[in-house]
Amino acid sequence: MMPDLDQLMPHALCLLVSPELIAILVLSDTAVALAYFIIPLFMALVMRRNPAPMPTLLWLYATFILLCGGTHALAVVTMFLGGGWYWVQALELAATALISVTTAAILVRERKAIARWLQRYPGGGAPK
Repeated sequence: MMPDLDQLMPHALCLLVSPELIAILVLSDTAVALAYFIIPLFMALVMRRNPAPMPTLLWLYATFILLCGGTHALAVVTMFLGGGWYWVQALELAATALISVTTAAILVRERKAIARWLQRYPGGGAPK
């Protein structure tokens, strides 16, 4: 049985004794979310113009970063809005977990291919 969503209060109500803490949490989560939304955008632009090895892995990684941004954005939302937003946050977090585990598993599986690709660029230089 699902609880009455109106009984789920925003996080900020628990933190009202410390507006400074609310401000730090909101500003930090907002900044991290914006960065996490911008990074995959630039990854997509670079990958579109430059052929990349293992494009599926790179797209999974970009999706992982984007979803991580979503978790921070929803942390800001649930700071001020409760109710059904907690279910949205939970589903978004579940999607992030699925993509994270998938990406990690593929990284482990493809570690030798990645190592071979990186060896083509001694000294840590980026591919040109």
